[in-house]
Order: sequence, then structure tokens, then C-alpha cells
Amino acid sequence: MHTQRPALCLAADSRLVDINNRTVCNDFQKIFVVSRTVLFVFSGESAIATSVVNSLRAEVQQYGYNNYTFQNALDLVTSLVRHLSPKDKFNVILAGYEERKKDYLIAYVDKAGQSHGISSEYDMLCIGSGGRKAFEFLHKHRWNGGKTIPLPMERFKLQAELLAIVQARMRLQVVL
Repeated sequence: MHTQRPALCLAADSRLVDINNRTVCNDFQKIFVVSRTVLFVFSGESAIATSVVNSLRAEVQQYGYNNYTFQNALDLVTSLVRHLSPKDKFNVILAGYEERKKDYLIAYVDKAGQSHGISSEYDMLCIGSGGRKAFEFLHKHRWNGGKTIPLPMERFKLQAELLAIVQARMRLQVVL
């Protein structure tokens, strides 16, 4: 018998919450939905993030709503982040459902503009102060049925104690 895993949602007040509205992460400064296929979570300076989102929205219109892909968004974001001045650099998480591929996609773009893709063979993307904390959280919530990738703080310099867990195998929701 198949049991559905708890939904992980992005709340309007920039918290990542579980199905019982318990806060998983509240470090993100800005969350945007640009199209139905792509969800963008930014951790960085708000005005710069807004500028990037405006570029994305313009590109969505140019390609057409139904033709815009996750890869289009990833290419644009990595290019934009690479060309920012060092003081304006910030981290981006992109997560989306690719309608044509029937697949969930997640990528992390670091401040150097390098993308780190996570394919749907993995259930989770964990970014935190260390793998142990991430695994403890997953085990506590019984989300350890699939493969997990912990990305330690030493490798990706995010805000202190940031723990973001995004479930890739279900459509992400924005809870208003």
C-alpha cells in the first residue's frame, strides 16, 4: 500500500514548512513563482533578486508560457549570477515540475554562477550546516526512504545554520 509522504511547502512569509505548518527553514529572504513549471527561491540581496526575477519573467513571455523550460531558467540564472559584481552575489535554489518530461527538477546555483543539478533519481536536496543534521531531520520525519544528498556548509557557504530540504518527487506549493 502506497502512503503519501508529507508535503513540504514554501509559505508566503518565506518559511519552508511541513504539512503541519512546522517551520523547516526560515532563512530565505525572497520566494518567487515565475511560471507554473519553475519555482525560484533566493537567498540574497532583495533588490538584486527582484532584478533577476524580472529578467526571468521577461524571458518567460518571450518564449511563451508553455514553452519555457527549467533548463531555460537555469541557463539565464547562472549567466546573470556570473555577471553580478562580487558584493552582489547570492545563492539561488530553483525547483520545478517539467510538464513535458513529467519530472521534478532541482538545481542549486552558487555565488560563482556554477549550477549543481539534482536529478529526480534522488528524493531530496539537503543544504545545511552538515549532513548529520540533515539526516537526523529526515529520519525524524520518516523521509529517509530514498537516496539523500547532504551538501555541507563547508562546500556551499550559505547563511549560518541554513537547512533547506526540498522534496523533488512532488509538486511544490506556495502556501498563501
